[in-house]
Amino acid sequence: MHNIVKHANADNVLIQIQTDYASGMVIISIEDDGQGMNVNAAMNKGGLGMKSLYSRVQNLRGSIAIESQKDAGTAVYINCFPKSIQEKELTT
Repeated sequence: MHNIVKHANADNVLIQIQTDYASGMVIISIEDDGQGMNVNAAMNKGGLGMKSLYSRVQNLRGSIAIESQKDAGTAVYINCFPKSIQEKELTT
């Protein structure tokens, strides 16, 4: 969200969060109608933003896809499997 406000120049943002309790999967979709970006350039820029995002998703046993086009906005799709509540209860 911070990067959308800071860089995207978006008028609208859609955030969806879905969960599947049985599998423990969480699906997060974030879409904006901003100015878009070159995803490869952003990854290779040397900053921590994209690297941190990918690292956090990896720590949650997940995958991430980023789609973006100039003047057509950006969409980020994250699927992850954070530890379930039952797993936390067994380890505490």
